[in-house]
Amino acid sequence: MRPEDFPASPHRAGFIAPFNLTSSMLHRGFGLKTRILNPVDEYWDRRLGVSTFGYFPPQGQPNDDGFRVHYTPMPYSVCFSMLRKVGVDADDVLVDLGCGLGRAVFAASWLGARRAIGVDIVPELIKRAKENAERSRPVGRDIDFHCLSAEQFPLADATVLVMFHPFGAGTMRSVIRAAEEELAKRPRAFRVAYYNPVYASVLDESKLLRRIDHWPARPRTFLSKGYAVTFWASQDT
Repeated sequence: MRPEDFPASPHRAGFIAPFNLTSSMLHRGFGLKTRILNPVDEYWDRRLGVSTFGYFPPQGQPNDDGFRVHYTPMPYSVCFSMLRKVGVDADDVLVDLGCGLGRAVFAASWLGARRAIGVDIVPELIKRAKENAERSRPVGRDIDFHCLSAEQFPLADATVLVMFHPFGAGTMRSVIRAAEEELAKRPRAFRVAYYNPVYASVLDESKLLRRIDHWPARPRTFLSKGYAVTFWASQDT
């Protein structure tokens, strides 16, 4: 089977603030029913030796700059398709902002990224992501996870940025501003893959990034909410 042939599944991913987390929140979206309904994601979890199903609630209101979107994992089919589109290879340092339990990070590592980094503001998610990294396959890959806000994480070495609508417009502007500063200091090939691109307009405003492609949302089905994907690259890429 090829990853790009797999159907999508009904998930979103992103950042939330670590407040009032209960046991039921930790295990929602993790059980047998979810796995049965998403067999492709279950297959890849098993193949990679990780467990990336789960759910955490949102924090704040959608129009707030500090809004953090709820976490459920991006489908592996989307991960692989996006990463192949931007051409992830052994020269790349990939950063996933709003990584959750690390699904896109492990997919990037599997495809050969030199280094794959996940960033999330929720300590419990990062704890679990690090546990996944300890037992993931293949072994010996450069995978790391950081419990930080998106604004705090430096993008100095990043060549690929992945996001699954993780936060509000204010945070997105801060992240893109930081990316522009790093690109101005050290020009390089830099690509962005943004799933469910609610704030695509923020990236379109950048003078150092250009939109290179847009995949319309797939038709809504029983197993897919059909989010769009938009891609950007540095101007000289």
